[in-house]
Amino acid sequence: MKMGNKNILMLVAVIVIVVFALSTISSEIIVSQPNSVYSLGDELNFNVKLDSLKSGYLVISLLCPNGFEGIYQNVPETTDVSLVRKLIPDYIKTLSGSCSIKASYAGEEKLTRSFEISDSIEVNLRLADNSKYNAGENIIISGEAVKKNGEKLGSSGTNAFIDVSLGEATSVSDFVKEGVFSVVLKTSETMKAGAYSLDVRVYEKDDKGNILNSGEKTMGLEIKQIPARAEIAIDRVSAKPGETI
Repeated sequence: MKMGNKNILMLVAVIVIVVFALSTISSEIIVSQPNSVYSLGDELNFNVKLDSLKSGYLVISLLCPNGFEGIYQNVPETTDVSLVRKLIPDYIKTLSGSCSIKASYAGEEKLTRSFEISDSIEVNLRLADNSKYNAGENIIISGEAVKKNGEKLGSSGTNAFIDVSLGEATSVSDFVKEGVFSVVLKTSETMKAGAYSLDVRVYEKDDKGNILNSGEKTMGLEIKQIPARAEIAIDRVSAKPGETI
């Protein structure tokens, strides 16, 4: 039995509608999940897979509590897009905290799980002797420094430093290597006796001199003053005959 013209037209109309509907369906996006924690200077590696290519831009953004930044915008030429972005101010400005990645393409959006971007460094501080020193003595400060991502400070070829200060006039700086530091701070013989605050700061710089990650630690110590030789000599001269010095 031959199909009537009316039925043929209806079939053609259905086919056109189905084809049009399929062409306008949102593209499925699959985004790989990031690590749970990143320190500044780390590389953010992720992959975006599309079920098909459609018209429009693939837009990928980094969303954080203090703002957002576009990290990719292009017309994809393949359904598999791999990206590597370094987490430095040039790319992400000052973004940090609990962040996520959003991918948008052909009317579809996907959001990754949250991950942390941090510039903090954990500092473990030790004094070689104790917390009481005579004025003029050396104070040996040692310890470890670990970035938020668990990496030892100074182990990835970056410039890592430590600054130590005791009051306003006494300070010393050195390098941190493989997460370890040990510095000698010489106190002045003329320091007044009393309680002081030993301030330690560790930090990491990029090739442009920007500080990426940093951490601080403070420890209290006591400086004791002992009579100087000059004072003893004066006492000897001023002593009366027969007095015991």
